[in-house]
Amino acid sequence: MEKNKTKTFDAILEISLKDLKQIRNRAKISFPHQKSYLFGNITLLSKNENPMIRVHLSNPVSIKFKSQFYVKNFPGIVLNLVPEISKNKRKKAYLSLLSKLKLCSEEEAVYHIAEFQNLKGLRKDEIVKFLGKEEDEVEQLLLDLERKGKIKIISFSPLFVVSKNAVDCLKEKILSKIETLRNKNPLDFEMDIESVFKKSGLKIEPRLFTYILKKLAKEKKLNLSEGKVILPPPAIESLSKEESEALKELLEILQSVSIYRLSTHEIEKKIGLPTKVVYRLLYLLTVNKKIVRVKTDFFISSAWIEELKEKLKKLKGQRLSIADFRKLTGLSRQYLIPLLEFLDEKGITKRIGNSREILI
Repeated sequence: MEKNKTKTFDAILEISLKDLKQIRNRAKISFPHQKSYLFGNITLLSKNENPMIRVHLSNPVSIKFKSQFYVKNFPGIVLNLVPEISKNKRKKAYLSLLSKLKLCSEEEAVYHIAEFQNLKGLRKDEIVKFLGKEEDEVEQLLLDLERKGKIKIISFSPLFVVSKNAVDCLKEKILSKIETLRNKNPLDFEMDIESVFKKSGLKIEPRLFTYILKKLAKEKKLNLSEGKVILPPPAIESLSKEESEALKELLEILQSVSIYRLSTHEIEKKIGLPTKVVYRLLYLLTVNKKIVRVKTDFFISSAWIEELKEKLKKLKGQRLSIADFRKLTGLSRQYLIPLLEFLDEKGITKRIGNSREILI
């Protein structure tokens, strides 16, 4: 308990407002487990018959949730030792939380505070301070709450929890943000997780964002691969026989030229299908690792990339110029520069000046 000392806490006090006015400043405050009393100032939070108050003590004291105390002879019960959670929150919502806390158990209290914190979540130090318990006891309590489906433990090291309701709402929010991103550029269906997070505009912990993405992937609402989010393509009916043939034709186009800078107009013209279907076909080929996305509108046959890697393995440790790569791949500079940047990103090559060192 020594490490859980505090000078400020919120509580309920059995006192009339009239009596409270007379003792608010430099009030004598005592705790049953302490021999001596402390002085403290009292801030009124609600004007109920048994008002909610905030106590500011002259010295820190070791207390916990539901600890008893007295202001003169008026009894009170400690409800919240982490009053900073009320910062920037609506007063009505916070008073509602305190009303719930006065009636519930420790386990229920943690759940209600997690609900109140919403996507901001709770950390170990906040829960330990609130309950006045040891860390292993806190972890066990949280595991019990998670088993009951009331919270989600996002990580243990460091400990971070969010209410299940907040997680469910966030899933819908993230899917909605992804839908917006996809509609802005339907072709940009594969993005770095970090990029999706920034573009989502959500002010939440990055680890919570990643946790939700993994959940959505498990529910097959999106795909995750090598630190990238593969966004769902525009919804269309199951592929018709004509579209299935077009899928084969598109793959053959990409394989025959080894590398292909996508022009949707050209592909639509070649295979005779609308843009939405073309995006769907490209998505299917990417997810099934038949093609690799180099840039937003730049795809390469996976087989061709593997062939190139085999060639580069024989040159490990050597440095190749752009001219060397042009000779090795047969590609023009227009295609070569994005490809080299892609190889750098994948750790196959490393840029040193105007040349590349082969790493694999």
